[in-house]
Amino acid sequence: MAARLDWSGKSDAFALAENGKASALLCDEQKTEALALSLASQEPVVLVGDNLNGLHILANSGLQYHFIYIDPPYNSGQQFSYFDKHGSSLKNDLSEDAWLTMMTPRMILAKKILREDGVMFISIDEREVGALTLLLREIFGRENHIGTLKWKKKRKSSFLDKHLGNVIEYILIFAKDAKKFPRLLGEKSKDITRPVLNASNQIVERILPAGTTAKARDGKYSAGPRKNKTLEAEFLQDFEIRNGKLVSDVPVRGRFRISQDKLSQTVFITPKLGLRRHVLAEELARKHASDDCTNWPTNEDGEQELRKVFGERVFDYPKPAGMLCQLLDMCQFQPNEEILCLDFFAGSASLAEAVVLQNNKDGIQRSFTLIQNTEPNLTGSRFATIADLTIERSRVSLQNQNKMSNLKVYFIKEK
Repeated sequence: MAARLDWSGKSDAFALAENGKASALLCDEQKTEALALSLASQEPVVLVGDNLNGLHILANSGLQYHFIYIDPPYNSGQQFSYFDKHGSSLKNDLSEDAWLTMMTPRMILAKKILREDGVMFISIDEREVGALTLLLREIFGRENHIGTLKWKKKRKSSFLDKHLGNVIEYILIFAKDAKKFPRLLGEKSKDITRPVLNASNQIVERILPAGTTAKARDGKYSAGPRKNKTLEAEFLQDFEIRNGKLVSDVPVRGRFRISQDKLSQTVFITPKLGLRRHVLAEELARKHASDDCTNWPTNEDGEQELRKVFGERVFDYPKPAGMLCQLLDMCQFQPNEEILCLDFFAGSASLAEAVVLQNNKDGIQRSFTLIQNTEPNLTGSRFATIADLTIERSRVSLQNQNKMSNLKVYFIKEK
């Protein structure tokens, strides 16, 4: 039986995911139709208000998202600002129970608005990665836990760390349905050449065709085995290299890992008379994604991104847009469709900038919906609330894609 979490208030937490059906949460009534049209038209949208209410709005709209990323509170001992009236009794509770009660209905609704082939990425640190993994496995199903990325959040640990320097955070990956979700892709192969021999393969005979490129010196060479590191191929007759090319066909024997056809297209003779091959263009495919993200942009990069835009420190610990670009790039959905992206703990709107950057880079069309409440921004910058920052960075990001006028901002309230 799969392990499950149990905590005080669990049943109430699951019930919160259903309460929005009865209380018909709406934005300003005069703008309700406009919001529905914006969502249906896949315009960039910022919803300002409690994200539980915002998720109910999205769930009631019927809109389905391809890609969801969130950077929720890490339960670091600070009060949670994400409690609607149903959770008001927990507002000053800093326990794990309160944190799980806050997260649960939001995760249930996130699953509801995710497409059948969609994916959700959730940033978390070592304090709650275990509890959150179990919670999400209960909601999404263990079989839909695609994996967990290890992301290096900063280049070196702080000397203020009491016992152990923490430089790694985690990004949990859950699919709506792992069987329908396309596999995640890594970077393109950077190999220029590859070996043609493999120690475990059977010995077979191949032909090195006349005209094969040779990096060895011009001259006449005798038949016999030629070793390339630990592997060898046996030239079955004398051969000549002239002007950097093999003069005539030469039969060779060895533990070849490629067909004669591919060998003829790609093989070359190394300076020491070994055999190697060039990589064909169609072989430069994307690698399978890895869970090692330690070379991705860090939180320091996220701070620099914001300073570049606003000229000052405006947010604490922003996730770098460059890191989110990596996540967007890993996901390959159906071609020629606009990819809908959502962040309902939007913060500094890193996702908005990442969507624009990645659209400009690969030409795929993505749009975003962000939800952020009006909690105070404690940095002392010109943005009094975090929602103010969310809106402005989204505007600036879209301006870089010449879509500034398309940003729609709606304010959530309960009917």
